[in-house]
Amino acid sequence: MLARLTVPFADASAGQLTWSLAPADVSPLAAISVALDGAVVRLAVLGSSHQVEASLPGAAACVESVTCDGAGPAFFPGAEERDLEGLHYRFSSRVERLDDRAFAARARRLRLRLGPDPRALIASFPGHPDALTGLVARVDGRGVAWRTWHAYPRTGELVRTATRLARR
Repeated sequence: MLARLTVPFADASAGQLTWSLAPADVSPLAAISVALDGAVVRLAVLGSSHQVEASLPGAAACVESVTCDGAGPAFFPGAEERDLEGLHYRFSSRVERLDDRAFAARARRLRLRLGPDPRALIASFPGHPDALTGLVARVDGRGVAWRTWHAYPRTGELVRTATRLARR
């Protein structure tokens, strides 16, 4: 689903992001819920950041927040793994630095790929055609997985994350 936001675009950078397994204290600008083989994944855009809440049948919900609010540990490219009440959580992230042409091409491909996907949410901001935040969820073995993209055109940074939540 493509969401065209009306809030002013305020560019951030990868260096401002924090990661947390707790709800963000920010209201979503756009959100969808995706049902995946009994699991429910709520994808939310929080501006230039995201929140995902995933619930597997018979297990506690997991909330992942990657935000610019400073409420978690500093975001860094790499990986985190946690065991959460019968679930295994794995998060990985990467920051790509792209020139203007490559950045615009990547943003265009993301809009084309995620816009029509019923398991995806992509939000674009007024003021810059390549400012976007995208998320997509899917079934993954004994659990669910999601990927996100945060495009920061002024710094030429594309932050990509990949998460898997599965039964142990």
